Amino acid sequence: MRVRRKKVKDYIYVHEFASGTRAFRKSIRVRTYEAKDELPLIILSASNDPTQNVTQDVERIAAEVLLKEYPEGTRRADGDEPWFVLVEHLPPGYDLSRPRDSRREIFKYVEFSDYRVTVGGRHWGRRRVRDAEKALRENTRARLGVQRVTLGSPSWHPTTKEEVERMAGVTLDDILDAAPEGTRGLSLEDLS
Repeated sequence: MRVRRKKVKDYIYVHEFASGTRAFRKSIRVRTYEAKDELPLIILSASNDPTQNVTQDVERIAAEVLLKEYPEGTRRADGDEPWFVLVEHLPPGYDLSRPRDSRREIFKYVEFSDYRVTVGGRHWGRRRVRDAEKALRENTRARLGVQRVTLGSPSWHPTTKEEVERMAGVTLDDILDAAPEGTRGLSLEDLS
């Protein structure tokens, strides 16, 4: 039976990341779908600019989005028990491993070794986030010495657009319906 989820949010999220001593920003489209008695479905889409990578920071990006969209869920999360479904989406222009005329969209389910949102990392130890607002304010900036919010180690499992559409219960489109001021109705290509 096909579950029809309702699209709850569709917006561009700006994630900060550091490379060396410099901070950069990347734009990621976030779509969330919900249905009664179903896990929330979150789709993170990279822009058409291959330098705007979701994969390398997916555990941080997902943690930031979860704190913003599901603060109660982040407090109730229990270790290795999934409480949401995350899909990483790379548009056709992103697949640099193929010749330009045969590039395709890529969809991957992302699972985590730990579904609790924590602060810290391998070198500092990790502590569980208790206050979502404080963590968003203090632990999402790309600055030296800032311990970032994160989930456990990610693993990816390939899927198809058709499978993601079946899970969402709707056809995925490239038009933003609820976007930051000035970007409403633009496609991802317009934002690249």
